[in-house]
Amino acid sequence: MNAASGGSEPHMLFHCQPSGIVVGRPVVARFRVSFATGTEMAALFERDSSGNTRIELRDPSSQAIHFAWLRPSEGNSDFLVFYSERVIGVRSWPPPRTSDALGGGSALPPASLVRPWPPSAAPDAWLFGFFQPQRTDEHQELAGYDARKVLLRGHGQGAGSIRDAGECWISESLMMVLRERVINDDGSVEEWNITELEEKQPTGDLLATPPDFKVIDPQRKQ
Repeated sequence: MNAASGGSEPHMLFHCQPSGIVVGRPVVARFRVSFATGTEMAALFERDSSGNTRIELRDPSSQAIHFAWLRPSEGNSDFLVFYSERVIGVRSWPPPRTSDALGGGSALPPASLVRPWPPSAAPDAWLFGFFQPQRTDEHQELAGYDARKVLLRGHGQGAGSIRDAGECWISESLMMVLRERVINDDGSVEEWNITELEEKQPTGDLLATPPDFKVIDPQRKQ
């Protein structure tokens, strides 16, 4: 099931993202999203001071929620909420073996703290999916914040060949992606473009889920 039809793997939501839990940088942001299928959606990204995050994909007209990805700052599970199917998927993994999965990576903003998140093992403050990143010195102001351009490189069809896979623009002060354009192997394009951004604490519980949805947890005994 793809994101446009109501669900997605997180790496399909953002290929580029911080490699840990970002604490002390609460934000509420809105994006305009275009998927490879040609479907366009609106997205709401929220992160509280504790590092809990929530991404919702919404109908751009009615703002009805199609899908939500909830990533708690604690524990070893995240939650995929499929609103059309009325299902909540739970994914779990072993906790990180080290308290410093970031190693000696990029310096972080002094007012924030990035803690390891289980999928992260790279010695950097950022993950770029399956792509090879090439940081540039090109900067642009997006939604009132400075963003650095990072080129994305993917494997080409020939042995050892490299292809242009798009780019992302990252805010190193906020530790979040402000724009992302990914070119898939078949030439189709996925784009995330920020439209609004506020540094503020989100209202409500970012980890709240509908109480009447069916919960599917492969690790829980039925």
